Amino acid sequence: MLESNIVAESNVYLSRTDSPYWDTDFIAQIKDYELLKHIESKRQSDRWIASFSDSQRRMLEIDMRCTFAKKDPCWGLDKDGDRVRCACINGACSKIFKCNPDYTEADAIFWTTSDEEKNQYGKPDFQPRYYFVDMISDEEMTRYDSNPRNEGYEYSVPKAPILSDGGAKGHSTAKIKIDPLTGRKMVIIGHEWLITDNANYENEELVPIWGYVEEVEDKKIPIVRKKAKRIVKIETCNQRKKKQVLSEEKEPDPDYFRQEDFENTVGRNVSSEIKLTKLGDENIDRIDTVILCDNPAELSFVSGTLLETEIKHSVKFDEGVRLALVDDFERFSHYKHIMITNTVLKSGCKKSNFKAWRELAKKSEIEQLNIGERDYYNFQYDKFSRWTCRNMYGVTHVCVNETDMKDIVNLTDGLYSVSIVVEGGTFVIFDESGNKIGYLGKAFEKMIMSLKEKEEIPGLPAVIKGISLNLKGKKIDVLGMGHMKFNEY
Repeated sequence: MLESNIVAESNVYLSRTDSPYWDTDFIAQIKDYELLKHIESKRQSDRWIASFSDSQRRMLEIDMRCTFAKKDPCWGLDKDGDRVRCACINGACSKIFKCNPDYTEADAIFWTTSDEEKNQYGKPDFQPRYYFVDMISDEEMTRYDSNPRNEGYEYSVPKAPILSDGGAKGHSTAKIKIDPLTGRKMVIIGHEWLITDNANYENEELVPIWGYVEEVEDKKIPIVRKKAKRIVKIETCNQRKKKQVLSEEKEPDPDYFRQEDFENTVGRNVSSEIKLTKLGDENIDRIDTVILCDNPAELSFVSGTLLETEIKHSVKFDEGVRLALVDDFERFSHYKHIMITNTVLKSGCKKSNFKAWRELAKKSEIEQLNIGERDYYNFQYDKFSRWTCRNMYGVTHVCVNETDMKDIVNLTDGLYSVSIVVEGGTFVIFDESGNKIGYLGKAFEKMIMSLKEKEEIPGLPAVIKGISLNLKGKKIDVLGMGHMKFNEY
């Protein structure tokens, strides 16, 4: 007799509302940091989501995943639930006793999986995956595959599987038989799928197709084997040149395969952390600071936040706090105060930007800039792309580039907060006083129309805000990220 494993301490909890996110008692049970972040992001679009407790909010205020142990969520609430503490067991880390003063080698051994346990239970990454199937035939089942997100992909029907011994799966091993009516010898000339269980029409198998020996032999084509002539390869002039060029190629940079080393070094050199919204005169050098971002959308988002907090910065000009992509750090390695976003650390070093990370690893003091999780989306259309931000309903923000600016009127140098309004299908730029100072070009219009056609946005935006233009001579530095607002009915 089987007994239920659901007891008083089970993690199964009843929800008394249509959505568990609306149930205050249900939400109060959640202690997982990633799930709390997910629920917090959904609150922006669902005002019925229940509020968090004080302890849950304390969990959100601190990043629960340590920079030096990305795969180990070692921060959390203690048993009493009244304080956030660290239970890290990474004894090799130089900051282990700073984070977890109670660390002992006995704890590390206790929480580390032994070789015997690995052999007994297997490795989680290599466990077999299972999925539910309905009452369908084997043939139909071969048309589908499963993935961790539970999505189905349909494939064309594969050919009949052939076994290593030359036979087809499911057919008889007999190679010949005698026709009882004619007494003639028959052989297998092919296979076909047939229902073999007429009771429920479920079992479908490959069955042999029989034919007469004489008919098969009549169709045979004699094979003539000719002795092949020996071919002597003559090297052409182009081939000799190609060999010479290959021999002159330089060996790859030895640091090409050291991505993990650079990641670990940069992680160790992170001396402090600060939230983007907490940046101010007291904790940032406005002259000798560079903030490294992971992608153009994040860079524009950081710029928009700095505009709100009135921190002078630039993407193009060498003035104020400098914003740049981590891939371009070689150009900005002379800055003394280096800040990198948590998104950069999460993305890690790649083979495409290992040289930038190599320079970054040489910096002994690095500050981590924590930014709330956002869905940065590189929208592809035709042969072009544009970085955007989106939520569960579609794209909400778009990057505006200097190349989008057309016919900007002669303005004195300075910073101009602008709005972009659609007039007759054209995106017109207005300053704060309502004066028309230019418009956006066809490339931007085409991108917006592609977003609309692919249903990423509900229609043409009524206005785009959040952009400022920093003019210096004939050059324009576009700051901030365009927030699209649509007419609501």
